[in-house]
Amino acid sequence: MHHHHHHETSEERAARLAKMSAYAAQRLANESPEQRATRLKRMSEYAAKRLSSETREQRAIRLARMSAYAARRLANETPAQRQARLLRMSAYAAKRQASKKS
Repeated sequence: MHHHHHHETSEERAARLAKMSAYAAQRLANESPEQRATRLKRMSEYAAKRLSSETREQRAIRLARMSAYAARRLANETPAQRQARLLRMSAYAAKRQASKKS
């Protein structure tokens, strides 16, 4: 990171991170299908490489961290977000059932 971030206040940091994520969201929104496919492929190759070199302890830590994160997100969920998530899950389940039948 750059040196001048040492003295930033939490507000400045929040503003910087918000700007970065807005920029990232913008870039993703303007992504072509090919760019998206390439990016996802790169991400999954990177993830696969990291997972294959993971020790059992690292795996346990990662899974614990993921479930803590999920639990935190669920605790902060609004009723509307909960509704949307349940709908998404049941749509996903229905799709999986349909592909199993065929």
